[in-house]
Amino acid sequence: MPEFFGGGIRRLSDLIIDVSKDWQGYRITNLGEPVNPNDAARKIYVDVAATGLGINYFLLDAADSEVPAYKSMSLDVPELTEAYAETAQNSSGDYEIASWIAPSDGIPLKLGVYELHCQAEVMSGNIPVRLFFRLYERQSGGSEVLIAESMVSDMVDSRRDVIIALILASDHIMASGSRLVVKLFARYESGGSSTTVRVYYQGDVRSRLACPISKEILDTVYFSPNVVTVSSNYTASRGDVVLADASGGAITITLPPPQANAIVNVKKIDSSTNPVTVDGGGANIDGQASVQITTQYESYTFISDGSSWWII
Repeated sequence: MPEFFGGGIRRLSDLIIDVSKDWQGYRITNLGEPVNPNDAARKIYVDVAATGLGINYFLLDAADSEVPAYKSMSLDVPELTEAYAETAQNSSGDYEIASWIAPSDGIPLKLGVYELHCQAEVMSGNIPVRLFFRLYERQSGGSEVLIAESMVSDMVDSRRDVIIALILASDHIMASGSRLVVKLFARYESGGSSTTVRVYYQGDVRSRLACPISKEILDTVYFSPNVVTVSSNYTASRGDVVLADASGGAITITLPPPQANAIVNVKKIDSSTNPVTVDGGGANIDGQASVQITTQYESYTFISDGSSWWII
């Protein structure tokens, strides 16, 4: 091993860095996961942080009602007892630990970084083990199509938090009736004595699949509303908050063409008995062509699924 600076330092742990260092374009590779505030962060950690504003599918222990071979997932934070799944192997290879399936009305799969958060540990044995996961589209007929595979985790040893990242390079359009499946695997890197790896979820662990947020959802949840006050017929745009004044006579607010996750709010602000009619513009609103608002300060929020409008 070469000596550093001719001073006999043979280990980086013995090297005192007391000046700024120009790395001259070279990279520091194979960093571990950052733990403390001043730890260096690797690129995948930054990518996750940059796209991490999203929606979580929490991993549950209960079997899915339609596909009981799989455990269920929920968008709601579970208040349940901690549970675990495990596998024990003595030879190299990839072994499935457990699988989870998302609700049928799941979110769209947008490009970005997906990350599986869990806690894991090696209970016994001496084989090096890492974790990874795959995303599948389970179609209505039961067949499954691989969407993407994650990177592998750092080595699993004592119980600790594990974050596994998967980069989806482009949007994935799920077929009607399809459901998202997450399959978690252990990668045994060699043979040896039987080695058990255990993964925890529920309880305080709250293991989850974190999905990057889509622009449409951002627009829905965090949009800056366009507040307009009108006293005559008006065609709304996505994101409008329409303050409708019908004191001079009945008026109609026409919703824009349906677009998935679009939101429009309409509120009647006058005290007259003149109605404010909200027209779906050719699309249904809760199964009807239009609805009326007749009471002062009554307000309806309309959201679209891409083909119709719904009052929420």
